[in-house]
Amino acid sequence: MGVPLEYLIAASFMAAPGGLLFAKIIVPETEQPRDNPAMDKNDADPQAPANVLDAAASGAASGMQLALNVGAMLLAFIALIALVNGILSGGGRLV
Repeated sequence: MGVPLEYLIAASFMAAPGGLLFAKIIVPETEQPRDNPAMDKNDADPQAPANVLDAAASGAASGMQLALNVGAMLLAFIALIALVNGILSGGGRLV
């Protein structure tokens, strides 16, 4: 075929996890696993979104909060750099 053997071996090793993933997607596990005792309680998460719109709204809210936090940190960091620059510039004039 003209394909080097190293590439075929590498492709066969990389295809195995993908095959397992698609097998789990096509035939999902329907019964409760015996090795997971945390699933015995069947406690519903009270903070879980009720529907798609609720999930989108809470995701947008947390994303906006994260963006504001990043902006505030950048502003504070730039202000600290300006403060150090001003102090060093003032000290440089004395020399």
